[in-house]
Amino acid sequence: MSGKKEDGAVGTMVDVLRWIECEAGYTDGTKKIYRDAIRRCLKVYQVNSLASIPADVVAFEGRFHRKNYDPDLFKTFKSYKGWRQRVVSILKKSSGATTATTVVPNDLWSKLLFECERLVDGTFGRRRQELIPIVQLAKEARRSGRQPHELDGAWLSTLSDALDARRRRTISQAVRRLNEYRHLSSEIAGNLPTCDLEVPDRVRRSAPDHIPFHLQQQAHQLIESASSGEMDEISGEAVFGLSKAAQNVRQAALNKYLRTGLMIGVIRHEILAFEKIFDRPVFLEIVRAWIQDQDGNIRISERTMRSYITNIAILAEWLHLDTSFMRASLKINPTLKKGQRDAQEMSEPAKAFCQHLLRNRRAELTFQSLHLAFMRDAQSLRAEVFNSPYKERRIIQLGVLACFSAIALWGVPLRVSNMLQLRHRGEDANLILPVGARRQAYVLLPAHSVKNKRDIKASLVDGPTRALEVLIWYLDEIRPEIHGSEESDFLFPGYGGPQLSSTVLRGWLHRHARNHHLQMFPHNFRHGLASLYLRAQPGDYAGAARLLCNTPNVVRKYYAWIDEERELLEVQDKIIKMAGFSK
Repeated sequence: MSGKKEDGAVGTMVDVLRWIECEAGYTDGTKKIYRDAIRRCLKVYQVNSLASIPADVVAFEGRFHRKNYDPDLFKTFKSYKGWRQRVVSILKKSSGATTATTVVPNDLWSKLLFECERLVDGTFGRRRQELIPIVQLAKEARRSGRQPHELDGAWLSTLSDALDARRRRTISQAVRRLNEYRHLSSEIAGNLPTCDLEVPDRVRRSAPDHIPFHLQQQAHQLIESASSGEMDEISGEAVFGLSKAAQNVRQAALNKYLRTGLMIGVIRHEILAFEKIFDRPVFLEIVRAWIQDQDGNIRISERTMRSYITNIAILAEWLHLDTSFMRASLKINPTLKKGQRDAQEMSEPAKAFCQHLLRNRRAELTFQSLHLAFMRDAQSLRAEVFNSPYKERRIIQLGVLACFSAIALWGVPLRVSNMLQLRHRGEDANLILPVGARRQAYVLLPAHSVKNKRDIKASLVDGPTRALEVLIWYLDEIRPEIHGSEESDFLFPGYGGPQLSSTVLRGWLHRHARNHHLQMFPHNFRHGLASLYLRAQPGDYAGAARLLCNTPNVVRKYYAWIDEERELLEVQDKIIKMAGFSK
């Protein structure tokens, strides 16, 4: 739906307000609730007029996903979710999504929708919102010229595969409801196929094309040989090799390159000469696919794209192949040049998180005490009388997050890959626990396991931060409850393997941190701590670099905006004083 009205549809949020006032079915209290939700869009969208906001429910849901909670705009995640639901509801109602079926039937879909509406209106406990998925299915079917009695599993699966995740779920809901309604109404059953419709399966799109085993083997050997460094004849060992984290980046780049090539057909499954995948035509077609972004399976950011191409060029050079066209693309192509600019500064989501901490004292205090908040949440949940598998899983999640936060906040803010590699027992233990009177734990990581090739030695001491207390509590009370923990030496064991997955941890932190009004992921521990340190110690990039186990130049590149914002405020203060005013 665009910003103008077509065929009676609502065009902007101003039109939505007018519709609310004219709707006779709402009480004054209900109208006020919807009006307030719409007017709040001014602050959320950061615009001066509601007339500039299109009343497009699809665009609204895409922009304000459940995961896009902003603590600067909403005090709690619950208030954000409530506002979002109210706006979505009134946009759907005002656009006619739940009332469009009241028109006189003029085709088979209209007849079916009309009968569905009669069923819902005449059944106690049902609401018209149930019809929204069916209306969406009708729209898709009409576009394809398919009538209700022509629906079949093959077409529904094809349609589902072509839609994004949200619309895919809507189609599945529509099919389930039609299957339910057909048994409640003979009129509805008469408009549908004789048998129940097959609900389309959910399609996962993480790995669109499997990489053949022989290509996987060659890719692994190439990564290993190109990353091992040089052989020192005196010691008989390889030196200057890449860290495991850097090797993982190269592996991800090569996997993405191979999968894209296989998917668009420029790399064939039966290819034997591995070097052929780096030929100029193959490279150009793959990068064009990345840039054009015509398929969700290929989508990749400019920043990541440039990093991947740089690593692909390095691997090709290791095979003594011509990479002049790869290097030229990095210098000439506008998209890849933008990726270079993006890599020189902090990403916008990370910057927004840091700004939230720097400008909100409550958020800062919450961030620095997350380990205690998660521990209290777990203890409170355990004290509740009811028992369920979900309760036990949630206690474990909160316990893991409490321990992770304690180390990240008051030990050393490791990258998530290094954090999940911590082992507190075994021959290769790198988390040394307190012994006897020594109330101190140590994190010891050798340079070869760290992205920046720097040794890490950090301590977690007993004191007012209570970080060591949280670590010991986790080891005593939470970790033994994790299935398979006895067989694993890792501090954070996984359910299906020896160690916890970074993807799983990321989801846990994002979900549970929202309950404390923070929108964050594991890497935000590093960004947040560095930002708070540089605010307290302006210009001390060397100190922040020691905190992050990085170099001062890299830290300055990502966090210079903190000094720039502070300096601008100082200049503004001086201008006010020069004018004779006092703050």
